[in-house]
Amino acid sequence: MSGARALLVAAIIITWLTMAAVPSEARTLQVGLGSGRAAVSLGFPAGAQLVLPGGDTVALAPGDWVWVGLARAMVQLGRSGPRWVAQQMAEALGSVELPVTYRYLQGSWIAYLGPFVSGSEAWSAAKQAQQAGIPARVVWAYHPEGELTISWRGGALQPVSRVGELVRASGTSFTVDGRQYRGEVHIWGLPDGTVQVINEVDLEAYLRGVVPAEMPAEWPLEALKAQAIAARTYALRHCVAGGRHEGFDLCDGTHCQVYAGAGREHPRTDRAVKDTQGVVLWFGDRLADTVYHAHAGGRTEDAEQIWGSAVPYLRGRPVPAEPPRLWSWMLPEVELLQALARVVRQEVEGPLVEFNVLQWFPSGRVRRVSLVTPSGQYVVSAERLRSAIGATRVRSGFWEVAKGQERTMILGMSAAQVAAVLPAGDPVRITRLVPAPALGVSYCTRQEPLWVFWGDGFGHGVGMSQWGAQGLALDGWTHGQILQFFYPGTRLGPWKGP
Repeated sequence: MSGARALLVAAIIITWLTMAAVPSEARTLQVGLGSGRAAVSLGFPAGAQLVLPGGDTVALAPGDWVWVGLARAMVQLGRSGPRWVAQQMAEALGSVELPVTYRYLQGSWIAYLGPFVSGSEAWSAAKQAQQAGIPARVVWAYHPEGELTISWRGGALQPVSRVGELVRASGTSFTVDGRQYRGEVHIWGLPDGTVQVINEVDLEAYLRGVVPAEMPAEWPLEALKAQAIAARTYALRHCVAGGRHEGFDLCDGTHCQVYAGAGREHPRTDRAVKDTQGVVLWFGDRLADTVYHAHAGGRTEDAEQIWGSAVPYLRGRPVPAEPPRLWSWMLPEVELLQALARVVRQEVEGPLVEFNVLQWFPSGRVRRVSLVTPSGQYVVSAERLRSAIGATRVRSGFWEVAKGQERTMILGMSAAQVAAVLPAGDPVRITRLVPAPALGVSYCTRQEPLWVFWGDGFGHGVGMSQWGAQGLALDGWTHGQILQFFYPGTRLGPWKGP
């Protein structure tokens, strides 16, 4: 074999190896499930090992649950049967000046004292009840101004006065408010008294919950493989860079990439993840920033036009295989002015007199807009205004806007009440009042100015278009070709990092 031919064969072998699925070292991610919550309910279908503050452990049986959240202590006065018995029990504690609540539970009326400001006060009241011969125990109930507490099946609820990790549990799976996940769950207390749920999960198991949440499982397999590689590369790049959130690597929403857990897994997307296991996208010796979006509106965008910094492989280009994705949204003027106020960080007086586009990017996306109100003229970034309005309303940078027809809305209050709560200068006009005695309210109609947005595409427009990937796959492109199209100059290869 000649030297040139040997080099060619070696190059082909190396290329094949870098594009084939390769086993990767186990890598776990810390994924934040939602933002800080006042309370969270965890379920463990197959049981788990629960670790409490201080290191104590509890073996949870299949089907057991754990509840963590803000609560206040109350005193339950026995299981008292008829309501009059519960009332007598409460009246017997006449020296305890607290609200009494009666609840009907499983055939009995139960009297509760409280809520108490602290657990110690509740224990003192319970002891007083017991000394009076009344069965009493301390229980906890959700309260927005309460203490951070933990409960589990068969275990007493206990106050937790600390910031940091509160609970962790390991098992084959768990649920958060009914949604199923793999791996371990950690509950952290936050300074504001809420709790953060974190899922510690293997990278490949994480991807099984990402790919079907980001791309329909019935789409072509090559598009699903491209999505799996893009999602894997994105996750690893942001973990290597230290993550984007304090306390965990990635969130579970569109700010990072959508992660819906084990309950969303599908055989076709599982196959896409397995067939590309360990494969990532490189640019030189660094992981590529594989950002993506739903629909480019016919053309992707240069990274610097959206985020201010140029990236060699994130360049705008036409997407020929992408079907149209037209949309429209009617936005009340008061909401548009509220969005503008968030952008300029000051109050904005209505009504909106003018709304004009001043500048477009070369791709045709809107770059800068001008809005004129009695407060003055505001020239702002179109992308910042779009974000303030809501990316699911104004869905892409390809949009137009016009003053819409006034529409009628219904309010469940009288005209006088409406006038009393509306701010001065509000453009809403009350048109008529319709009494509805059977409902105990009056309905009045109002008319308000609207602004109508319409356009094409969905998302920021940088990197891979998911609809474009589907179109290219339908045209016979492989996942490698799709990724090269959207991230030119990158290469497929194995991940060998920690």
